[in-house]
Amino acid sequence: MRASAVVKNLKDKGFRITPIRKQIIEILSEDRGPLTSLDILTIIHKTGKKVNESTHDHAIGVSSCIRFARCNKTTVYRQIAFLLEQEILEEINLGEGKNRYDLVENKAHHHHLTCNNCGVIKDLPLEDNDFLQSIEKNTNFRIQKHSLELFGLCLGCQK
Repeated sequence: MRASAVVKNLKDKGFRITPIRKQIIEILSEDRGPLTSLDILTIIHKTGKKVNESTHDHAIGVSSCIRFARCNKTTVYRQIAFLLEQEILEEINLGEGKNRYDLVENKAHHHHLTCNNCGVIKDLPLEDNDFLQSIEKNTNFRIQKHSLELFGLCLGCQK
């Protein structure tokens, strides 16, 4: 789902669209792969985009205009927590001691391939319904959620 659709969905539910909230949604909709909160903050700082009357939601008011470059990590954490609560983001743990985030609406359920050398993360669409049903049948365990993350070397690092 594109950023504009996510923003419209939030507006329809009566939520304010702050400049930082909108920027985080836009960053995650650009299909860069799952990002950490620090990745998101770094991208915000690099854009250094000034919010003015022509680029912010008029419902917010001019007093809420800020420089993205001054955005701090607490603000990003709060916005991520809000977007997780609204089930707009999913939290992904790739075993590296930090959480990554991706838009739920970005794509169908998928898994990830992570290069152990360069850290590149690729999406792995996988039709795993038969596999999950087999596990449930053989273990009498009802699966409610799952995550499959594969680690190895990308083509560039194999050389």
